[in-house]
Amino acid sequence: ERYFGTLDKSILSPDWLNWFIGFTEGGGGLLYSKDSAYFVLTQKESKVLESIERVLGFGRVIMFKHRSVYSRYIVTKKEHLVLLFYLFNGNLRLEPRLKQLYYWARLFDVLFNSRLVFVSLSDAWLSGFIVAEGRFNIVVVRREDINLLRPTYRIRLRFTLYQKGDKTLLESMRDLIGYGYVNLHFGTNNVFRYTLDSIASLSKLIEYLEFYKLKT
Repeated sequence: ERYFGTLDKSILSPDWLNWFIGFTEGGGGLLYSKDSAYFVLTQKESKVLESIERVLGFGRVIMFKHRSVYSRYIVTKKEHLVLLFYLFNGNLRLEPRLKQLYYWARLFDVLFNSRLVFVSLSDAWLSGFIVAEGRFNIVVVRREDINLLRPTYRIRLRFTLYQKGDKTLLESMRDLIGYGYVNLHFGTNNVFRYTLDSIASLSKLIEYLEFYKLKT
């Protein structure tokens, strides 16, 4: 309980926590070695990492320049990692992150909750996950029009969400929204992609994101 005194309770809320967990499961790492652990979030937009540091009250954001500019939020102190453990314990949606948390539990000698939470449109988890793994694109399709004797162009709006190794989450998303399709992303090593590219399907996603807003 003493660890929770570092949190900014004026900002912290169930919505923020669910968003943070979703963002972590998409773009974070609960990393460990034989006798130590650390937490990393990587993002091109440093402001969102700085806001996380501000709310949690610990860790630090470091900017890197290697081919492109990106930033990392890093936590290394044990007392802060234990706090993160309790935030994640029993609240994760993805099996790979659950396995990482299990090793944290062994390292910290604390009780581990192996339950996975179902993905839902009634909390902010998906909004955080989209920040890490989602893409919004505009696709211009050229078509030859024999009546006009010149090409015409069709504008398509497209949303894609990626997940490596297991398509179960993406299939759950498809079933929740009721639209779209899941396939293996061409040219990748076992990366699956969920795609929405119709007005009806995008409308339902936008309705969700208007309530649980994106933070980048």
